[in-house]
Amino acid sequence: MKYIIVTLLLITSSAYAQNTDNKTQNFSDKTLLAAIKANQAEGGLAIVVDLSTNKIISYSAFSKKGVAYVQDTNLMNTPIEPASLMLPISAAVIIDNFDVHLKNEVNLEGGSTVINGKKIVDAEMHGIKNTSLLNVIAESSNVGIAKLVNNAFKDKQTSTFFIDKVQAYVGNTPVAQFMQDNNNLATLAFGYGLTLTPKQIFNFYTRVASNDNQLFNHPNTLQEVKAALAEVCTNGTARKLFSNLNYKVAGKTGTGLVANKNGYKDNQYLSSFIGFTSLDQPQYACMVMIKNKPNAVNHYGASVAGPVFNALIQNLLSK
Repeated sequence: MKYIIVTLLLITSSAYAQNTDNKTQNFSDKTLLAAIKANQAEGGLAIVVDLSTNKIISYSAFSKKGVAYVQDTNLMNTPIEPASLMLPISAAVIIDNFDVHLKNEVNLEGGSTVINGKKIVDAEMHGIKNTSLLNVIAESSNVGIAKLVNNAFKDKQTSTFFIDKVQAYVGNTPVAQFMQDNNNLATLAFGYGLTLTPKQIFNFYTRVASNDNQLFNHPNTLQEVKAALAEVCTNGTARKLFSNLNYKVAGKTGTGLVANKNGYKDNQYLSSFIGFTSLDQPQYACMVMIKNKPNAVNHYGASVAGPVFNALIQNLLSK
């Protein structure tokens, strides 16, 4: 699967307008490129939007060509599997449509389960049993979100019904499902077997950050999703990244396998972080995605993409 890099021209033709300045743009370019080179990655992108004006503050995108890194003009609308970035979206589906709440509990079975004949595992065998949906999102549990989504749909256990709900949250571009299997709700719930564009993914998170009251059917859904994103950065997978900051961040780490001609066998990961600050009156939203080389030791969203997010936001706040 080709990696998705977007151009500023294409982004400005979407919901965001351009409002960059040279110093901020240069800082973004240097910061992202340094992270890509340090990880010997294949490419990456970083975009920051001012939520008060809905304008792009900076946008950077590079991919590897031979031994050099060049600015890339591939489309933002090229689809990817969202992997763990999908968890808040899936949670929104069941909160908004099935009266599920962050306090609802699920048995993680230590980090492994089987649903409809499919084995589902978390990133590690953590040993956790009963826990809440809040913690499922904070710790990015595939098992937890798969079981909760599967249980919520009950008699409506078709992937088409789930896709229709997701479509309502992410925008007009059709959500593609490339595994035509009505029983694969479990994998769809944690972002495999369906594809979204980076623009769709970022659109969901920025609408949450902006308190868009048109996004969900029920007002409590927005507040619960924001609370879950805050928990990710306070007590979840991004807790170390933001533990010593003087401002609060809400967001989601993403660590997803990339499919290519060898399927997932090359052990290649897309590392990402999407977040916004502050919590009460969000000013900036930022998305960072970096496609690592195969078998990269450092490939987690918090440790690869997270520091780029931090640097870009801190540079803006210092001004």
